[in-house]
Amino acid sequence: MVMEITAYRLLAPVFGNTTFTWTALIGVILVACSAGGYVGGRLSERDPSFAMLGRLLGVAAVMVMLVPLSFLAMTPLFIRMGLILGPLLIAALLFVLPGLLLGAVTPASMRLLSLLGADAMIGRAAGTISMVGTLGCFAGTLLAGFYLLSTFSVTTIFIGTGLVLTCLASLAFHLAGNPQATHLPAWLAAIAGLLFAVGSARDLPPGVIFQQDSYYQRIDMLKEGRGAKEQLFLHLDSVRNGGMNMADGALACAYQHYWRLPLLKPGFEVKRAFFMGAGAFGMPQHLSKRFPQAPVEVCEIDPAVIEVGRRFFHLSDYPQIFPHADDARRWLRRDQGPAFDVIFADAYSGRQMPSHLVTREFFELVRGRLAGQGILVVNLISSVQGPGSEVLAGMAATLRAVFPCVELFALGKDRDRMQNVILLAANEPWSQYLQPVGSPEPDLVKHHLPTAHEPATGVVFTDDFNPMDSFMLRAEWQERHVLGADKALKNHAAERRQEPE
Repeated sequence: MVMEITAYRLLAPVFGNTTFTWTALIGVILVACSAGGYVGGRLSERDPSFAMLGRLLGVAAVMVMLVPLSFLAMTPLFIRMGLILGPLLIAALLFVLPGLLLGAVTPASMRLLSLLGADAMIGRAAGTISMVGTLGCFAGTLLAGFYLLSTFSVTTIFIGTGLVLTCLASLAFHLAGNPQATHLPAWLAAIAGLLFAVGSARDLPPGVIFQQDSYYQRIDMLKEGRGAKEQLFLHLDSVRNGGMNMADGALACAYQHYWRLPLLKPGFEVKRAFFMGAGAFGMPQHLSKRFPQAPVEVCEIDPAVIEVGRRFFHLSDYPQIFPHADDARRWLRRDQGPAFDVIFADAYSGRQMPSHLVTREFFELVRGRLAGQGILVVNLISSVQGPGSEVLAGMAATLRAVFPCVELFALGKDRDRMQNVILLAANEPWSQYLQPVGSPEPDLVKHHLPTAHEPATGVVFTDDFNPMDSFMLRAEWQERHVLGADKALKNHAAERRQEPE
């Protein structure tokens, strides 16, 4: 279980923090352990010895320690295979053999325990090993989920797991009555695997000045430009989540400027604001500058992102910004403070769409926490037209099931490509504030999407029925294959038109 849970954090930065990644891992490891049970049963009949158990554990130890390095070598081959085939294939290559070896340990242990009782208590032996194995899975799950991932890097956990397996292999050889010298091959193999894994650890990629595997995601800080144009960008699981110009604090990403949507309405005052998702803390900071007396609550599920904000984005210089390491839905339900004038939802990061933060029930909670003239602003990644627009269509339909007024802003030029789409939801009409002539924020208004250009009505997401993951999968497939092929054909046709007759 330690290997399985840690493997998820290994795959998530490449394939996304999605249901499909978990499904691929669980399915592959279940099949591997099932095959291991059969193989272990056959081996235990041929060679029911502690030495055989030690060999199973020793080989598994080396393979587990080499998982991070193998993943790095295989990633370029599978990164473009999509959200289902990619994690499924790479999980099979990485975890079938170690899963099979570890799965074989259970029947081998049952046979050995049964032999100790002269096969007089076969049922008790099977029950005892099953109980111990299940309790071990329980302990490993809690250990990995509640402690290891928040304390150690993914590579360290795999290496540590391999060393534990090596110790168990050595214990098995000792119980077999083998002399100490026979333990040497297992330890030499483990040490070789350890040195190979540690010695092959990558330096930070070009431009990355900080990297951390937190409990929730991989955090990268990228530096671009020099001098007055130097910018820092926050990447979470390889998806850009905001940035800032370090000389003057200017916002570096186009979508970040949409914190200014409230300024479109004359006289709009922000007395209290709430941000779901911290990003690079640029939007909360700019709102705090514009409304210095307003408390700005920021809910970020990952405490490591908050620490990055303090270290790189000067969060401590803004006393009116109050970060909370908590789930946004849970925090909103418990908050007893005044209603919010602005709620900005920036928790939808590319492939990672928290399903409980996109449902009608959630947005009903949000509407209940808004002041009468307050607004909700949502940053979403979706295409505007074509099959890939199901995500946007569903989100717009869900918001319109709760709010009387919903307006869309598309930031990309190519409507059938994935892009930032901003949704504004309010209890009163806002169309009168979205006219480009005389607007105080013309750069925002020019991206307003007329109703006629919006995608067709989509599915209303609820806590009971939420196909968001499937929509994201189809959107990615459309982006990678159909649109990519169409673009290639268009380029080829253009080249043919330029050829001489």
